[in-house]
Amino acid sequence: MRTITLNNNYAGWLEGVSPYSCIEHKIQVGEPGDKVKIVSEWIDDGIHWLLVETEGVQGWILIEETN
Repeated sequence: MRTITLNNNYAGWLEGVSPYSCIEHKIQVGEPGDKVKIVSEWIDDGIHWLLVETEGVQGWILIEETN
């Protein structure tokens, strides 16, 4: 798996369900400067999402939240 670094745009949480789900499941992990593993990527209508793993959990973030 590739790794990437969270930047200052990182919201402070991962979305634990699909980014477009009506069910919110925010996972409070990591902080800017942390390295995360990229598990998968998804581009939808020009929006680039990353499924990442950090601290043993997986969740979705926007690519803009990484360097």
